[in-house]
Amino acid sequence: MGEDMSNEELILKYKEGDSGKLEQILEQNKGLVYMIANRFRWYCTGPIDLDDLVQEGNIGLLLAVDKYKFDIDHQAKFSVYAYYWIKQRIYKYLKYKGKKSIEVSLSTDTGEGITLEEQLQEKEDYILKVEECIWYQDLREEINRVMKEELTARQKEVIELRYGFSKMEPATLKEIADILNISTSGADSILCTSLTKMRRSNWGRARMMENVKGKEKYFRNYK
Repeated sequence: MGEDMSNEELILKYKEGDSGKLEQILEQNKGLVYMIANRFRWYCTGPIDLDDLVQEGNIGLLLAVDKYKFDIDHQAKFSVYAYYWIKQRIYKYLKYKGKKSIEVSLSTDTGEGITLEEQLQEKEDYILKVEECIWYQDLREEINRVMKEELTARQKEVIELRYGFSKMEPATLKEIADILNISTSGADSILCTSLTKMRRSNWGRARMMENVKGKEKYFRNYK
């Protein structure tokens, strides 16, 4: 039998070119995917196949493998990081596929101290702003360049998580704190520092003068 390897060790080997390690990562984390998928399944009162949720969860797991970085100090364990991506992927699947065919018990406690109704309301508030965010989406290439030039790896990670890069839902400060293994206040501090550095960059000064009037919401914290 081969020596057991941690998620982090497997991912490092995979990123170094050992493609066979990906199957081991999937196998090693199938319990986590199933747990999250099953939790969402219990919220649904309409017809929904658990296997479909597991499949979406596996896609989220693969995204987590791709996004997991080793150049950030005190990065969270992969299982914590993957939890966010798996949950987000399944949530998006239910949100867009299940509006008509799947009813969800909104009064069910999610196990995170809030009801599903409260959790979904936060997401709905974001979705209602999609049209407004067209302006912001058009700037993603510029913003990526500025972040690469101005921010540290950790600061860039916080911005990407907070503002929903990689087509994911924006993360809360609590989720960011869990992912990066820091306090919520620490995550907020990194976010504020990152935004300040971007505003003070040459790009930020020029963009603020030209376009930001009336659009400050895109550079404002939301809880």
